[in-house]
Amino acid sequence: MMFSDCQISTPGKWILTGEHAVLRGKSAIVFPMMSRRFILDYQAENTPLDIHFTGMMSDTLIQSFWEGMDRALLRLKLKRSDLSGHFVANNQIPVGSGMGASAALSVTLARWFAHQKKLKPEKITEFATDIEHLYHGKSSGLDIAGVQSKNGIIFSRGKSKSLQIRWQPNFALSFSEETGNTAQCIAKVQQIQENHPELALKIDEQMQQSCDIAEQALRETRETGLNKLIEAMNLGLQCFQQWGLVRNKMAEHIEILKQRGAFAVKPTGSGNGGYVISLWANTIPADLHSVSIEVSDSPTEEL
Repeated sequence: MMFSDCQISTPGKWILTGEHAVLRGKSAIVFPMMSRRFILDYQAENTPLDIHFTGMMSDTLIQSFWEGMDRALLRLKLKRSDLSGHFVANNQIPVGSGMGASAALSVTLARWFAHQKKLKPEKITEFATDIEHLYHGKSSGLDIAGVQSKNGIIFSRGKSKSLQIRWQPNFALSFSEETGNTAQCIAKVQQIQENHPELALKIDEQMQQSCDIAEQALRETRETGLNKLIEAMNLGLQCFQQWGLVRNKMAEHIEILKQRGAFAVKPTGSGNGGYVISLWANTIPADLHSVSIEVSDSPTEEL
C-alpha cells in the first residue's frame, strides 16, 4: 500500500427532487451517497505530477481529472510544471448516472489545492463549482453542496439548510441501463425555457411543489408522510416527462419497478438515463441490483 501524504474522500450524492428547476432559483433536496466515493491519495515526490486511476470508468475520469486540474491551475495562475508528486485515485461513483461523479471530482480537486495551501478553505465551494461548470456547462451548485453535506439538505440560490427528518423511507437506487449527458439535458430544458416560457415556468413551479411536499413528508411521521412523499415523487417524475427527459430504457425501467410494487419512482439527476429512485413498502426485490439509501444523519469524511 502506497504511503499517502494526503487522502481526500468525497462521497457521491442523490437527489430526491428539485432537479433542473434549481438552476432558476427553485429548491431541491439532496443527500450525500456515503457508500460511493471518489478517493484521492497524494504522495509528495520530486517528480512530474502524474496520476494512476483505479475503480469505475477510469478511462473516462482520467481525462476529466486533467481537464479539471488544468481549469483549476488556470484560475490559480499556475502551470502543471509548478506541481509535482503522484496521485492514486479510486472512483466508486458511476459516471453519467446522476450520482455526482463530476461534483465529487471537483470538490476533491478543490480540497487538494486547499491542502497544498494554494486555495483558502473558505473558497473550496466556489472553486469546485467553477470546475464543475466545465463538465455541466452550467452548475447550480446543488451537487457540490450535496457531496459536501453531512446529511440531507434543502438547497436554493446557492444556500442550503438541514432537513428535519422523523422517519426512514424505504428508498432504493437502481440503474436504468443507459447513461445520460448532463450538459445535453440542461440544454434541452433551456430550449423549452426559450421556446415555451409559460410551459417552462409551470414545470418549474410543479417541481418546487414536489420539493415542498417532500420536505413536509419527511418532517411528519410515516403514517402521515408516506402518501405525501409518493405525491412529491410523482410530481417530480411528471416534470421530467414534460421536459422530455424520460426515454427508452429509463421509461421501461420505471414501469417495471411500478409493476413490481414500488409506490413511486423518479429519475435522480439530470435524466435521460442513469439511476432512478424508488420508494417501497417494506421489502425491495433482491434481484433488483439496487443500492439501498438512507436519509438519516451520517458523518462526512473530511480532508
